[in-house]
Amino acid sequence: MVKRLGFFLMVGVLIGAAFGLFAFAGGENPDYTSAASATTVAPAVDEPATSVGGSGESGGAAPDVQQVAAPVLNAPAPAFMLRNLSGEEISLADYRDQVVLLNFWATWCTTCRAEFPALQADYERLREQGFVVLAVNYDEPASLVQEYVDEMGLTMPVLLDPGARTVGQYRVRGFPTSFVIDENGVIRAIHIGLLTEETIKQYLEEAGF
Repeated sequence: MVKRLGFFLMVGVLIGAAFGLFAFAGGENPDYTSAASATTVAPAVDEPATSVGGSGESGGAAPDVQQVAAPVLNAPAPAFMLRNLSGEEISLADYRDQVVLLNFWATWCTTCRAEFPALQADYERLREQGFVVLAVNYDEPASLVQEYVDEMGLTMPVLLDPGARTVGQYRVRGFPTSFVIDENGVIRAIHIGLLTEETIKQYLEEAGF
């Protein structure tokens, strides 16, 4: 009887551990609960080589991500300020009154490389109409990012995120991840995985562009 009880207890522990691993690996993700109402294609997401650190815009040590409000649909996009490859400070507020596609990426992300041609094409085609792509790199050296930008022929604003603070602030779990933000600074779409020109067009329409 004791042996049988011990066996059932062990099975219960293993089942609980399995559900925990499923949630961590991308099952029920509370950070992106509101993204369910946004139309997405089947995502192809590359996971970062290391875990994402803390977030926040205050000085000193980065606070835990849980202390920062998570980005959700139809709510204001979290503010941030980062430097571009020329060392200039760029903030999200600089693009108020424009529709922003905020894209988080990394040089080692194969899916990011696959989607950049569509992002670049739409940026060039629509920039005069008030559309901008802000490409936020995941905590990589400026020299490496510049080499990648030159290779890909990117002209969109590319921002550096030392310490992955903004990546943590936006709860990014894999790359690429994109947010479409309307002229009032409100998140209108959250997309995890590959973006195509068709999905970009759809999201821009949803943002009133």
